[in-house]
Amino acid sequence: MDQYEEYTTLIKEYDELINRLIASRVEDRFFREDLKQEVLLIVFYKLHTLKNKDSFKFWLIKIVKNVCYKYYKSKSRFDIPIEDIKLSILIDKKHVKRNSQIDVVEHINDLSLKNKDVIIDFYYNNLKINEISSKHNIPVGTVKRRLFDARKKLKERIEKDEN
Repeated sequence: MDQYEEYTTLIKEYDELINRLIASRVEDRFFREDLKQEVLLIVFYKLHTLKNKDSFKFWLIKIVKNVCYKYYKSKSRFDIPIEDIKLSILIDKKHVKRNSQIDVVEHINDLSLKNKDVIIDFYYNNLKINEISSKHNIPVGTVKRRLFDARKKLKERIEKDEN
């Protein structure tokens, strides 16, 4: 039996298990499909590395768990703190028209260099607070304070522009 036939046979046998494992960990139906595809790709490309074919089921379960863990790890990176949601709502709905997002960029450019660097690193480069702290060689508290100040100044400037 060649590798493709072996893969096809195993996947047919364990397809329902893969679906149940992913469904038990991920609510979103669309993400479940993506994760299943990722699992299937990993199994296909790594099947030759499995030494004991009798342990396939446990190996497969481990792959599913790792793929789901990776999904949640990457998802948490994009979770937005409450104060950021407030700023987004303020910018998107109340104060800035959809076609004037350039104004927001201009307001960011008007910030002090220290505040602008922190805002850009946090929102555009998706760095965490402790990563920004290390990058700029400043304490975590200073990063938080600069983010707070920058958000406050952006809010004031956007409100001022709208009035």
